[in-house]
Amino acid sequence: MKERPRGPSILRRGVAVLSFERGIFEEIASDRGATRQALAVFVIASSLAGGWPDTPWVLLNWTVALLPVTIRIFLFKLASRIFLTDVPAYMPWFRAMLFASAPWALLGAVPVVGSTMGTLYVFVLEVGVIRDLCRISTGRAVITWLIATLAIAAVAALATTLILFRIIDLGDLPALLGS
Repeated sequence: MKERPRGPSILRRGVAVLSFERGIFEEIASDRGATRQALAVFVIASSLAGGWPDTPWVLLNWTVALLPVTIRIFLFKLASRIFLTDVPAYMPWFRAMLFASAPWALLGAVPVVGSTMGTLYVFVLEVGVIRDLCRISTGRAVITWLIATLAIAAVAALATTLILFRIIDLGDLPALLGS
């Protein structure tokens, strides 16, 4: 069956992402105009998850919310080098990952079940991003996802250990820096 062209509509792309259409992430990644769409999807999903923001800190909140996505993109790019030498540039990943992360924000607002379902849903979407952008098998995309996620877990565990055992005391930061 021939695939219907989706076109640059944010709604059509959103539906294609949510319905796991093969190749949608490659389409989003290759369209430079989709950057604004991806940011809009991310901001709308984040806003709906936390109630529409009415504080002056809203831009800071969205910026901070983008940090984990940015870190994951970097690690996915790095881990995908195991299977590839020619990995796509950062911005295509950015566009595709913002679309892929939106369901987690929406479903994460539902207590207990929502965060679990959102996490699983986004796992599948992130594997789709890796598969489509790197043009590798789903199995290799899962391995890439696991490597990146384990790297995040290792850094988080190390940071938690350092904080819990007070190896790094932020009060002594000037002394540590030699100031």
